[in-house]
Amino acid sequence: GASPANTVGVTALGILYAYNLVPYQPYRDACETAANLIETNVGSGQRIRGPDITFLVELSEATHASSYAELAATGWQAALDDYTSSQTATEFAEYIYDVRAGQGIGELSVWDINLYVVGLSALDRYFPEAGYGAQAVEMANVANTIMADVEETDTYYALALTGAIATYAQTGQYTSDIPSLTAALMSLCSPDGSIEGVQTTAYALMALVRSGTPASSLTSMLEYLASARTVEGGWMDAEGEYTEADSEVLQALNMVLQ
Repeated sequence: GASPANTVGVTALGILYAYNLVPYQPYRDACETAANLIETNVGSGQRIRGPDITFLVELSEATHASSYAELAATGWQAALDDYTSSQTATEFAEYIYDVRAGQGIGELSVWDINLYVVGLSALDRYFPEAGYGAQAVEMANVANTIMADVEETDTYYALALTGAIATYAQTGQYTSDIPSLTAALMSLCSPDGSIEGVQTTAYALMALVRSGTPASSLTSMLEYLASARTVEGGWMDAEGEYTEADSEVLQALNMVLQ
């Protein structure tokens, strides 16, 4: 069936990275279709997601069509308008935490926040004078406050670690915390190289690459992802195969390749 509407951007990123490696027209067509769907979603009032922003900006960079990055900026502003009273990134990050805390998994908001931090960093790269970098720092500050209360027994402890490491590395904030967080994340790695399955392993790889972890330390994770691949080319996780996780693995492999 079709992907959930909130996974369009994260799924399309994997296709975009494949297109960047091999300029196959159907890959580009799929990316443009995904961008059109995000535009429809934003126009109908659905909140833009962090990976949507990253995807749209990077699609502009790949195609030299600024309209996609402009849509990302419009969608982000709409999210601030609709989900905050002060239109600040700080309040938006706090809103994300409140939603996750209401679900009993407040620690997962650090991972959610990182997805927006990556998107804002992409916007800052494309529109360097618009203040998106400062907004990313605001969200990093909220993530750091949340991390002070995150415990190893929390359900999404591993994903929270990946979000914190990547956020701090991306923004240059709280970098002195990265070594201890990295050590904690690496300690969760199973003998087969996995960290709680395919998706979390993929995000662990992305976080560790962002923080400058040597490639030699990532070998077991890469070998695990290779072993988890199906004969059809996708990846199996505890819930089976689904487009979001497939793309997240592709994103991680792309970052390692870079």
